[in-house]
Amino acid sequence: MNNEFYCPEEGYGFEIALYPCEGSKSCVVIYPGGGYFQLSVGGEGNFIARKYNDLGLSAIVVKYRIKPYTGKEIFKDGIDSLTYITRNISKLIPNIEKIATCGFSAGAHLSMCVCQHIDDDLKPDACILSSPVTTLGDGAFPTMPGIFLGDEFRNKELITEYSYWYKPDAMPPTFIWYSALDTAVDFNKNAIALKKALDNVNVDNECHEYPDGGHGSGFNGIECSRWLEHSVKFLEKRGF
Repeated sequence: MNNEFYCPEEGYGFEIALYPCEGSKSCVVIYPGGGYFQLSVGGEGNFIARKYNDLGLSAIVVKYRIKPYTGKEIFKDGIDSLTYITRNISKLIPNIEKIATCGFSAGAHLSMCVCQHIDDDLKPDACILSSPVTTLGDGAFPTMPGIFLGDEFRNKELITEYSYWYKPDAMPPTFIWYSALDTAVDFNKNAIALKKALDNVNVDNECHEYPDGGHGSGFNGIECSRWLEHSVKFLEKRGF
């Protein structure tokens, strides 16, 4: 089933596609973006998985539910997928010793929230956040609060529970990157705000700004495309 999406067991709402890399002992679990109303499985999923393969890492792409589903189902897919992958990684891709998550935009939001909420024994060893949305409050991508929180999109307690300031100290080592030309997501209120929150609680992190590209354009700019190489170096320095 390599490279083909499938639901691993009855009762789950997510699907996964496997991209093993021969000899690799590390795996990146990828959550594509799309504002929770669409899913960029090609450009921010399968394509990225192959790029990580080229750099010596195995990868798994997660296809999670989106609109008309709400945050209840979306978040469940995030938790369930990482739980399933972590507990079954030896069967899915043998010899994997470390797991990192990698999310794009809304997928980065999902990845961040999963890291903050999941049990410690299931927490990934690192997290890569690409052009991330890190809040459902001020600065959120316009479609996301209404889809994720529904009629409760103004509920301050729920906004907090699914925003960067909820439990920043629960994050694993985190690599963040964004484009200075991103006009879709305010990086000051998302990527940079998360970086400051991690610094305040002494969580290991790196944050990279690239001068070209744009939102969701990780390989459209010469400098911007270096994020993947830099993310691999970040992982390698932390034992991947």
